[in-house]
Amino acid sequence: GSSREALATILGRYLPSVDLPLFDRCVRSLRGECGLLERLWVKHELHRRLSAQARRPPVLALMKAAIEKALPDGIRGLLVDARMRLVGGGAIIALIGGDGAGKSTCAAALGGWLAYDFPTMHAHLGRPPRSALTLAVGGTLKAEAVVNRLLRRQPRCPSNVELLRHVCTARDRHRLYHRVQRFAARGGVAICERYPVPECFSLAGPDIPQLQPAKAGRLGELLRVAEASNYERMLPPDALLVLRLEPELAVLRKPGEPADYVRTRARLIWDIDWADTNAQVVDAGRTLPEVLTDLRTRVWAAL
Repeated sequence: GSSREALATILGRYLPSVDLPLFDRCVRSLRGECGLLERLWVKHELHRRLSAQARRPPVLALMKAAIEKALPDGIRGLLVDARMRLVGGGAIIALIGGDGAGKSTCAAALGGWLAYDFPTMHAHLGRPPRSALTLAVGGTLKAEAVVNRLLRRQPRCPSNVELLRHVCTARDRHRLYHRVQRFAARGGVAICERYPVPECFSLAGPDIPQLQPAKAGRLGELLRVAEASNYERMLPPDALLVLRLEPELAVLRKPGEPADYVRTRARLIWDIDWADTNAQVVDAGRTLPEVLTDLRTRVWAAL
């Protein structure tokens, strides 16, 4: 009983979704109650699912140590990154908020502030780098629209190609998340915008459930599961900072964009009750220096 509880605690910390068969096989493997092939499968599956949490020593670690001792200070500073690294692993700091809340401005300011002392990276999970597969599917989607227009054919909404495009976006986000997780595991600090969190998946999260009809075909269901699995394998950030801005003020800050669009997206954050979550709500209606001072205090406490 105690071994099952300990294993459940460990897997629950590092794997956001663990199915019961895998958990039972892990327990049986630890107890020596399964065969060689099943133990090899358990090892492979755990290694695959935990790959984003891997912490491997740098290949050039010994060479770096030798350089630090052998070279003069002036040359050493040019070749060796002397910034601090968090020995227990770095941190993923997520900034979320509606339009006009100042996410990008605050993310850039926090990154510049931390970069002097820590290896720092910035990631926008709402707009991840698109893979070759995503570009190919996007091109196919455009070609499908052209063909439908030429043939004067009513397009199916949503088409399977459109659903596949959402799966590709989810995959791109998970690939970027994987890079962020590995960077933080090496002691760096990652500042992330539009980090997918279940409370506001509408800003960056699964799209297929809202597009699919109630009775989707088998292919549509497979695409929905494929999209959802990418988000299920993303752990919560180490610190979630919510820039909360009153919707009407957001409209005033975005005069060049449609008011209804800005108001709707700002209300998505404004209407959520964050009291029962681990999020730290920051009043984004104040002046920028006040908001940044508040954010720096919270970020430093999370490191």
